[in-house]
Amino acid sequence: MKRRLLALYSLAFIGLLLSSCQPLTAALYPTQTAFLTDTPAPTQMPYSTYTAYPSPTPYPTYTLNPTYTVLPTDTGYPTSTNTLTVEAPPTITLVIPDGWRQYEHPTSEFSLWHPADWKVEDESISGVVFRLPNRGSSLLGLVKEPPHFKVGEEESINQLIRQIILFKDEYKIEIVAKGAWSNPRANFVESMATKNGFRWHEIQVRMPVDANRFIVANLARTDNVSDAEIQSWKILLASLKVHPGMKTVAVSPTATPTTTTTPVPGGLQVDIPEWNWFLSASGNYVEVQGTVQNISDKSMRFVEIHVIFRDKDENFLGTDSGFAEADVLSPGSLTTWSIFTRKMGDVRYVELSQILWKWVD
Repeated sequence: MKRRLLALYSLAFIGLLLSSCQPLTAALYPTQTAFLTDTPAPTQMPYSTYTAYPSPTPYPTYTLNPTYTVLPTDTGYPTSTNTLTVEAPPTITLVIPDGWRQYEHPTSEFSLWHPADWKVEDESISGVVFRLPNRGSSLLGLVKEPPHFKVGEEESINQLIRQIILFKDEYKIEIVAKGAWSNPRANFVESMATKNGFRWHEIQVRMPVDANRFIVANLARTDNVSDAEIQSWKILLASLKVHPGMKTVAVSPTATPTTTTTPVPGGLQVDIPEWNWFLSASGNYVEVQGTVQNISDKSMRFVEIHVIFRDKDENFLGTDSGFAEADVLSPGSLTTWSIFTRKMGDVRYVELSQILWKWVD
């Protein structure tokens, strides 16, 4: 009996051990966790589509004759509130400062004295350009035409102001001073032109020589023109002597003029009887000059001549414009015009492109 009970206890104990070993087996061999699934890569955005470059604007077509356009009715120009300054006649004799140099134009048509550090940068058939220290410049030209102004006359000075505003129509113009000098005897306008932070200080002068000629001159720099420079410039202008004769010597070997007579189609109001162009002595500038005539029965003002520059293959290089010397052209009257500009490439042809003007009410 004892043996039977012992056997039963033994079986029960073995069964208990077996049942207690089941969790241990599970602990020793844990259930395998499934592998992490790969996260899909983000969808790649397509590259930006390339936009083709815009087609270049074609050059202006070659036109045989210029276009003649009447500008809209003049709405008036800002008037200057500056007091007109007219100097009294001088009582002293002009004295040339020590160290100055004498300059004579290649044509021998005029001569003058200038400071030693004012270097001759270029020469045209009728003028000269001086380069001043620290980015200053002065241009002087002789116009062979009766003066269309009077020294000290307010209307003549206002006419000069209008020309300045027209020529720099893309700039904001402030008239700093205006008036007339006694020595040299000339009208002057001092202005400040600004555009996109750029500033240009300039003094424009119109000075009569005799009944048939006058001087156009300017003094300018990107900062302020100093009082000392203005005084030197006045001495330079006062020292200028215009001679009656003119040498038959070209300003440069390449300065052979091209003279063109422009046909005027019927019904037009203005005529360009003749014009020509030259390269300057250095070859860096082009001067275009000619005459313009009012062939209408009404007075016109602010006559502006536009030209186009082309290379040897007649490709477009650039354009520029200039105004007639006379502010107002009465019916039948004739005046001169000129353009003096830095050369744009290898200029071989100059073409009249258009003429603009306004009717006088």
